[in-house]
Amino acid sequence: MGCQSRLQIGESLSTRHRVSVADRSRGRRTVITINIANEFTRLPGPRYRDQGPGSGEQFLKEHLRPAFQKAMETGERVIIQLDGVKYGYPTSFLEEAFGGLAREFGIDAVRRTLFFESHVEPMLNEEIHYYIDHAEDTRGA
Repeated sequence: MGCQSRLQIGESLSTRHRVSVADRSRGRRTVITINIANEFTRLPGPRYRDQGPGSGEQFLKEHLRPAFQKAMETGERVIIQLDGVKYGYPTSFLEEAFGGLAREFGIDAVRRTLFFESHVEPMLNEEIHYYIDHAEDTRGA
């Protein structure tokens, strides 16, 4: 059973970030889904925008942060679909995007809100959680 079945996601709607909506009265949750390959790039790049295209910084600013902020406001979850990229993910991309989010909003908030889905590279989940768990909280710094 895939992640979507466990979360009891309803039908998908077509928006900037596909949003799957279901009736909360039946115990279902509303979920924001970001498919990196389809909505950002099939070639994830370096850490910073000035180092090249498809950077972790760009993904954080243009996709991840807005979806996370919306989820925090509405109590939704964010599912990041990791499959479909051409050559995998540079560690600098993952650390900047997901570690950067944890530095900005706090490790606990990110772990409660963000979930990852990969059928091709299931170990990515552990790698990304490592970057989240080891991010230094810079809020108020």
